Amino acid sequence: MEFINAMDKLPKIAKILLAIFLPIIYTIYMIIRDAYKYKNNYLPLILDIVFGTVLGIVNWILNILYIVKDEKPVDYGVLFNLASGGAPKAEEAKEDKEPSIEALEEKPEEPEEAAEEQPEEKPEDNQ
Repeated sequence: MEFINAMDKLPKIAKILLAIFLPIIYTIYMIIRDAYKYKNNYLPLILDIVFGTVLGIVNWILNILYIVKDEKPVDYGVLFNLASGGAPKAEEAKEDKEPSIEALEEKPEEPEEAAEEQPEEKPEDNQ
């Protein structure tokens, strides 16, 4: 974990130069980070290894772009939504829907005109 913290503390220009000239450093960084971050999910770790070796040019370009933008290399677990297991859960899908008609009928809105028609009470001076 010390390696991850040391890499995160580097200045932005040093991160960019490392990403351009020594991309293997950030491949090692991503493998170590994902080993700690996704302990029960091996897919981000496998993606790091595949993108770092077989698809090295893609990984190199993505890392440079992400370091310029966020000062951290690409996280394939977040990029491919693997941190939560992929598809959204049933509870999350229900929350995205609009409220039903029954729910709207239960809470009638108060008209704004009724609030405006009420005269304001003026304090009386007893002198």
